[in-house]
Amino acid sequence: MDRYYLIDAIKRIELEREAHDEKFAANEVHKNCLPRFDSVIEKLKLELAKLSEISPGPAAGSSNNA
Repeated sequence: MDRYYLIDAIKRIELEREAHDEKFAANEVHKNCLPRFDSVIEKLKLELAKLSEISPGPAAGSSNNA
C-alpha cells in the first residue's frame, strides 16, 4: 500500500465511524462496531508511520489536495 492510499482509507473509515451510530443505532448487530473501527484506524495509522520511516513524504495529517 502506498501512503496516499492509506491516508484516503483512514479518512474514509473515520467518516464512516462518525456516521455509524446514526445509521445503525437501532440495530443490535452493530452494537460493538466502534471499537473495531478504532482498532482498524489505529492499525492503518501505524502502517502509515512505518511507510513514513521508510520513505519520508507528506505528513499523515496533510490535506494537500493539489
